Amino acid sequence: MPIDPSKLKNIAFSSAFNYQEVKLKGSVLYTIAPYEFNKLVSIPHNLGYKPYFRLYFSLPGSGRIFSMIAGPGSYGLVGDYQVDGYNSTETHVNFQLSNYGGGSGAGRVYYRIYENNI
Repeated sequence: MPIDPSKLKNIAFSSAFNYQEVKLKGSVLYTIAPYEFNKLVSIPHNLGYKPYFRLYFSLPGSGRIFSMIAGPGSYGLVGDYQVDGYNSTETHVNFQLSNYGGGSGAGRVYYRIYENNI
């Protein structure tokens, strides 16, 4: 039996609505020095509102990609790195990382910024 179109708003998901329409996507490379704390990686979007977003990241020395996690739960995934936080503003999506060890390195943050605001 087909769903009455007037009832679509009452179901959890419908392709009739604009769920997670990607506005911007890509990646940015970052470098982090030994014992550098709260390294800010800022991704400009200039949308004029705080958008919903998803971040994935690689840590220096790893070919693995992690879904965003912050705080002590992120420490020790690879080396001495910890994700300190992430957020969005009206102009940027931000990612913060700390290096508790003596080696420097580079990683990448992959992002999807959605049309919908928070």
